[in-house]
Amino acid sequence: MKEPHKIAIILLSTFVSGMGISSFFIAVNWFIEHIDNSSFYVALVNALCYLLVLIVLPHIGNLCDYSSRKKILVLIYSCGVVLQLLLCFIVNKASSFELLVVIICVTTIISVIRTTDQVCRTAYLQSVVSKKYYQLSNQWLEAIRQGITFIGGGVTALLMKSPSLTTILYFNIITFFIGLLLVLLLPKDTVCIPEKHLKKLSYIAKLKSGLLVLNGLERWSRIVILFSIVPYALVVALNVTYPIFFKELLIAHESQFYAALSIPYGSGALLASYLNKRVSTNFKRFFMTHCVIFIVALFWGVLIHNIYAVYCALFTIAYCHAAIRVQRNSFIMSWVNNKDIAKVLSFFEIIFTLLVIIMSFLLGFICDYFSSTLSWVFTAIVLLVSIILCGIYTTQNQTLSGV
Repeated sequence: MKEPHKIAIILLSTFVSGMGISSFFIAVNWFIEHIDNSSFYVALVNALCYLLVLIVLPHIGNLCDYSSRKKILVLIYSCGVVLQLLLCFIVNKASSFELLVVIICVTTIISVIRTTDQVCRTAYLQSVVSKKYYQLSNQWLEAIRQGITFIGGGVTALLMKSPSLTTILYFNIITFFIGLLLVLLLPKDTVCIPEKHLKKLSYIAKLKSGLLVLNGLERWSRIVILFSIVPYALVVALNVTYPIFFKELLIAHESQFYAALSIPYGSGALLASYLNKRVSTNFKRFFMTHCVIFIVALFWGVLIHNIYAVYCALFTIAYCHAAIRVQRNSFIMSWVNNKDIAKVLSFFEIIFTLLVIIMSFLLGFICDYFSSTLSWVFTAIVLLVSIILCGIYTTQNQTLSGV
C-alpha cells in the first residue's frame, strides 16, 4: 500500500470514530450538569478521566513502542463498541445516582480509549510513512481531529434537539464500528523490539524513560515545549465551565447552543491546522504570541457577554491552541526516534493530565461558588503567568533549526 493511501485510511478512521467520541463528551458534560445542577460533578468526571489516563499512560507508551499499533487500535475500538452497547441497556433502568455512577465509569474508560488512540496513531504513522510525510501527516491529523470537533458539534446540536443519552450512544456505537472496520484495512506495522526482549520497568522507571529522551534536547527548547502544554490543558479544563456558562447566558434552547459551541471551536482549530503548513523558525515567539491572543479572546468573551461574542472567543481560543499543538508535535516527531516516540508523547500527556485535573477542580469550584465568567478570568491569569515564567526561564530568543 502506498504511503498516501495509508495516511488517508488512518485519517478517515480517525475522523469517523472521533465523531462519536466528540459527541459523547460534549453531551455527557451537559447531562451530568443537569442531573445535579452543579459543575462539581462535571469537574469530578473530567478529573477522574484524566487521573485514570495518568495512571495508565506510561504503560500505553511502552505498549505502543513494543507492540503492533494496529492490533492496539483494533482492540480499543472493539472494547468501545461493547462498552457502549452495555450502557445503552442500563440508561433507562437506572436511578439518577446510579446513572451518574455508570456515566462516570464509562466516561473514564472512553477517555483512556481516546488517549491510547492519539498516542498509538501518531506512533503508527511514524512507523509506516517516511520522514518527508511527517509534517503533512501531522498537519492533516490535527486538521482531522479539529474537523471532528467542528462537524461533531453540529451533529451533536441536532441530536440534542430532544436531549437523549441513548441517541448519543447509538450514534457513537455506529461511528466506533465504522472506524474499527477502517483500521482493519491498514497494513501491519513493524514492532521495534520483540516482547520477549522487553525489559520489565516500574511505573516510575517508565516515566523517567520519557524524561531521559527529552534530556537530549537543548534546555531552552524543553522548557518552551513543556510550557506549550498549558494552553491545551486550559482548553480541556474550560469544558467544566461551558454547561453552566451557557445556562447563565441563555434561557431557552441552551442544550442546542451548548452543543453548537464545537462549531466555532472546530472552525478555529481547522483554520490553524490549514495555515500551519511550515514549521515555525522561532517556536518560543510563536508560542507566546498565540498565548497573548488566547488571553485577549477570554476577556472578549467575558466583557461582551452574548452568544456571538462567546462563539468568537471560542473560535480564537481553538485557533491558538491548535496552532501551538501542531508546531510542538512536528518538532517532537522530527527529533525523537521511532522507538522512543510513544514514551515522549506519554510523558507530555502525563504533564497535560495533571494540569487538567487541577484546573478542572479549580474552575468547577469557581463556577459553583462564584460565577462562570470569573472562571474565564482565572484561566486568563493562569495562562499569563505561564508565559511570563516561560520568558523568565528562556532569557534569550532561540531559533529552532534543522526541523
